[in-house]
Amino acid sequence: QQILETATNRKVDVVLDPTMLYDFKTVSRPLKEKRYFLLYTFSAWPQYADAVRQYAKARGLQVVSIGRYCDWADRSYEVASVYQWYGAFENAEGVFTDSFHGTLFAIKNKKPLVVVSREDKKFKIRDALEQMGCTLPFYTGGKIADYLSENVNYARIEGKVEILAKDSLNFLSRAIKDAERRTVK
Repeated sequence: QQILETATNRKVDVVLDPTMLYDFKTVSRPLKEKRYFLLYTFSAWPQYADAVRQYAKARGLQVVSIGRYCDWADRSYEVASVYQWYGAFENAEGVFTDSFHGTLFAIKNKKPLVVVSREDKKFKIRDALEQMGCTLPFYTGGKIADYLSENVNYARIEGKVEILAKDSLNFLSRAIKDAERRTVK
C-alpha cells in the first residue's frame, strides 16, 4: 500500500483476499479420514515431524497432507480436487501450514492453527493476520500444544473480518461500476 501510494500519489485501498469473501461450505467435499491434523505446506519441514506426529497421536488424529506427498504423514493426497481441498480444511481438527491460503482457510474455518515461516510467504501471511486483528507468532519448534495455547481469538477475528468484508465488497462493487462506466460510451 505504501509503495503504491508513494508511486501514484493517490490513496490505495487494501481489501481482503477473496478467500475471506466467499462461503466455500456449499462446494466442499470431505476427505475419507474422519479425525485428522491437516498439513498444507510447500516445504517438507522434517524438523517438525516428531512434534506434529506426537501432537496428533496424543489426540487420536491422523496426520494428513494435502497437495503434496509428505513421507512422515499417515496419508498424503498429492492430488485433490478443489472441492476436496476445501473439505480438508473444513473438517480438519487443526492445520499446520506455511502457506498464505492455508493460513486463511484455517482461520476461515476456525481451526487450531500452526503457521511456519517460509521466507517468500512470511510478510504476506503476517500482513493478512494483522489486517484481521490477529497476532500469531510463527512456529519455530517445541510442543505443538504449547504453541496452540497462544489461542487465536476467532470471535475478534470474525468481527474484524465482517467489517473488512463489507468494506472490500463495497470497494469491489464501486470498482466494477467505475470500469463499466468507462467502457460504456
